[in-house]
Amino acid sequence: MRPIYSIVAAAAMTALMAACSGNKKADSQWSVSGKIDGADSRTVTLQRFAGNRWVTIDSARTGADGSFSIAKGRMDYPDFYRLSYSGNILYFPVDSTEDITIAADTADFAKGRISGSRSADLMQLANDIIDQAIAASSEQAVAADSVLKRRLYDEVIAPAPGDLSAFYVITRNVGNRTLFDPANRFDLKIIRAVANLYTQYRPYDPRTAELANLVRPRSAAVAEEIGFPDISLMGLDGNKRSLSELTQKGKPVILCFSAHSLESAPVVNQALAFAWHNGLADIYQVSFDPNEVAWREVATNLPWTSVYNTTADGDRVLRTYNVGALPALFIIDRDGQLTERIDDISQLQSVLKKY
Repeated sequence: MRPIYSIVAAAAMTALMAACSGNKKADSQWSVSGKIDGADSRTVTLQRFAGNRWVTIDSARTGADGSFSIAKGRMDYPDFYRLSYSGNILYFPVDSTEDITIAADTADFAKGRISGSRSADLMQLANDIIDQAIAASSEQAVAADSVLKRRLYDEVIAPAPGDLSAFYVITRNVGNRTLFDPANRFDLKIIRAVANLYTQYRPYDPRTAELANLVRPRSAAVAEEIGFPDISLMGLDGNKRSLSELTQKGKPVILCFSAHSLESAPVVNQALAFAWHNGLADIYQVSFDPNEVAWREVATNLPWTSVYNTTADGDRVLRTYNVGALPALFIIDRDGQLTERIDDISQLQSVLKKY
């Protein structure tokens, strides 16, 4: 079997070189048009991400039949745009000078269908695959479905790994977590392959830096040796306490990202206390409380390892572990391998029984 990277690289080099050779009209335009069933003379706005927020760059009023059309000048690099209608959002990619077509309705605008380019078709295919999986199970199950991720790789990413659609799939959120997790070894191979291609062929694309951040923590030697991205933050005594120190004791470890100021904190700490007092696992709890005093008031009374993520520490550890919402828990087994993510705290006890 050929390595994932070599397969991805071969396909991407051809796709990216072909894309570059076709971009010759600097003054050309792209357009987005279509029909929103039920939208009689309503306003639809076109938005693009700028700085740290989505900004409106144009708008159009739908006809009596819900039809609309917006044309814009070609940008410096392929990008994602979105249409906003009555508070609902529909995302689509624009590679160059294509004509994107939207087919939607007012009842479920966000589920509208996009077409008109290879990127749009692949992005729509990804949405269809993910939506079908969610309908058959749940968001939580889909986010951990390795078979689904293999299908997305085979059908969406591998055909065009340097395309916007590949970035979209890798960073797609389902149930407040990304489908492709850098903490998962299979996922990391795919993320790294796409990141390398973006670095080589799209060095000035803002997404290149985002992809580099996803793979950077695991590219360090310590991450490869111990099987998980290490964390070293301030403990109650003011000294750094590392996650790897705790995992060397030969017991399962619960890695918990939380904040004692959250409403859910008592429930989380109660579940952790049960695991601790029954000897099911050691605990490394990373707290993101608004200030150190608030953290210390609670952490001082906790028997397990508690560390504080300061303002200066930023969100690096959250990005490393793809944490989009608190609380978030992970299991590191006796062999020091990151094996599981727990999104439902009520499942902690039953999950730990496996270890």
